[in-house]
Formats: sequence, C-alpha cells, structure tokens
Amino acid sequence: MDFSVYDDAWVGRDSQIQQLSDRVNSSCRVLLLVGITGIGKTALAEKLVEELRGDWTELRDNFEDEKKALDFASVALQWLEKWRETVPKDERKPEKLLRRLVKRLRENRYLILIDSLEYLLTGNEEDGWGDFADEWWGKFFVSLLAEPDCQSRLILTSQDLPTKFEAEGDRYKNL
Repeated sequence: MDFSVYDDAWVGRDSQIQQLSDRVNSSCRVLLLVGITGIGKTALAEKLVEELRGDWTELRDNFEDEKKALDFASVALQWLEKWRETVPKDERKPEKLLRRLVKRLRENRYLILIDSLEYLLTGNEEDGWGDFADEWWGKFFVSLLAEPDCQSRLILTSQDLPTKFEAEGDRYKNL
C-alpha cells in the first residue's frame, strides 16, 4: 500500500498507535477515525497500517477522487475483481454483491484503509452530513459488524460520523 501522507519523519503518538493496533488485532473490525480537516487522520491511519503489516492483504481506497464511482455496487465489484473473483452479470445487484463481499471479508485477512468516507455521506448544514448517500453502504457496514466472526479489518477516516455508526455503535462492540 502506498502512503500519501505518512513518512519516516513521523514522531509521537506511540501509545495511541499501540492502543489502536491492539484493538484492531483483537476484536475491532471497523476502526473509524473522525475529525476536522488537517488534524492528521490519514497520517494516523497510514501509520497504523504500517504497524499492522503482516499476513494481511492490503487495500486502500480514497473516496476523495472525483473520478471514482462512490456507489456501493461499483466499489464492491472493483474490490472483488481486484481480488481476482469473477462476478457474473446476474450477480452484480447490490444485495448479491453485499453477501459476496461480506463472505470474502469474513473468510480472508484483508486490511482495508478507506480514506475520506465523508464523500459517501449526504446531508445538509442544519441536520449534518451523517447519512449514507447509497443505503447499501450502511447495510454493508451493519452486515459486516453483525457477522459472528471476521478475519478482515477496516480502518476508515472521515470528517463526519455516519449516523448509522452512531446509532449502531452501542450494539456492536467490534466498531
């Protein structure tokens, strides 16, 4: 995985990196780093990936890219194809891709860094920006968290906390 922000000049936050690494190595399936622009979420996430390197298959996706499709079905299909899984045309509906992707993540050790998750969210100034623009993203994260076991881990950065995570946070201890 290529890093866009983290480099060898990184100093500090050793105890925070250790604490987050321990969580990801235990039961934390989805780690969400939330904060305002420029505070170092991406650098922290990249440093965490560096610390966790091992027998994971790594994947990085940045949703800030204007040319990138942001709907769940397109991203899920890209990931599955990147992992050399052939998805027949009749299996490319969101609900089928969701089941296939969750199964893949459950059975294999992937370490996925998703940067700029806020680009998947919709909302307004008054109510906030916490709803997923594509409902299938919310269904995906809830399905992944609801699995009894999962070998993969996701590290997410976002400027906004998705309401789906806020609402489900107490229910799933692996978030």
